[in-house]
Amino acid sequence: MRTMILVAPLQRAAGLRPFLPRAAVSLALLLSLSSPSGAEERVVTVAVDVRGVEERSYEELGLLALQRKLALRLTQEGYAVVAPGRSPLIHLELRVDGGRLALSVRGTGEARTVERGTGKLEAFHLEALHRAMALCREAERALPPPASQPASRPTRQPTSRPAAPRPPPPKPVPPPRRTDEVWHLELALGGMALYRPGGVDPIARGSGRIGIFRGLGLRGALLLAANLGDDLTVLELGFQGGLSWRFFLLPSLHIEPGILAGFMQHTSRVVGESWDLDWDFIGNLSLELGWRVHRYLGFRLWLSPGLTARSWSHRKDNQEIYSRSPFRLEAGACGVLILR
Repeated sequence: MRTMILVAPLQRAAGLRPFLPRAAVSLALLLSLSSPSGAEERVVTVAVDVRGVEERSYEELGLLALQRKLALRLTQEGYAVVAPGRSPLIHLELRVDGGRLALSVRGTGEARTVERGTGKLEAFHLEALHRAMALCREAERALPPPASQPASRPTRQPTSRPAAPRPPPPKPVPPPRRTDEVWHLELALGGMALYRPGGVDPIARGSGRIGIFRGLGLRGALLLAANLGDDLTVLELGFQGGLSWRFFLLPSLHIEPGILAGFMQHTSRVVGESWDLDWDFIGNLSLELGWRVHRYLGFRLWLSPGLTARSWSHRKDNQEIYSRSPFRLEAGACGVLILR
């Protein structure tokens, strides 16, 4: 049994991948302390490198969970799991090619591929774990033997000296914040229709969201509805703010309910008369279905019932030419720009 086990965090470029969980670190330290003393053996260090995997493929294939399983299995087998930059003896690289996960050991030419298929993610992880361990064992057998130590010469028994204190074990480095826990800024622009008993008006909608990618967000919206008739022109400009909470159905698909409140400016002009300006309160419950098509781009559908404080009507020559009730229902689609 190897007499030393080192554990270091698995990292990706830009520090956006989580490190090993504290449970794996604690288990590795426990195994290190329980190893029997004896003739020292070379410690075979292994690095699991996922820096070549795109973030979307990393999430869809669940490579974070696979890293944890692989690190725990390597530790149980007696390997020392280190970061890719620590010059490991075995450098295991993971890459994604289409629907396949490619495993290879740098410098040996040994490689394996695992098809994702349509089965469960756990079965895919189990197959990848077996093939990765097989690659590490083959790479270990191909390593050159460690340099032999020269035979010790008989010497005079030295005087007793106090033993040097054993250095304390390294403290585990806290993992970086997950990408879905980092605050993002999202800007959206779109439109479709605004229904109110009395008629349907076209609506343009610009909105913004700032918050963590998975969870709470602060929302703001700017609405513009128009009714351009021969006898009447109506422009309604709304300003709203509120909160929402995002739930993920799939790695790239989410649903987000929220609540918004604000004010609406109602501007109207009957032909032959002057412009009239008035204000009204507006409140909405919003429900959005979002699809992240790219790291920085997304698409959303929204449905938003709401109320205003009053109804609106306009007359010409004692005849009603425009009428809208307080109840309103917005529906539409928009494109999203995701910033960090």
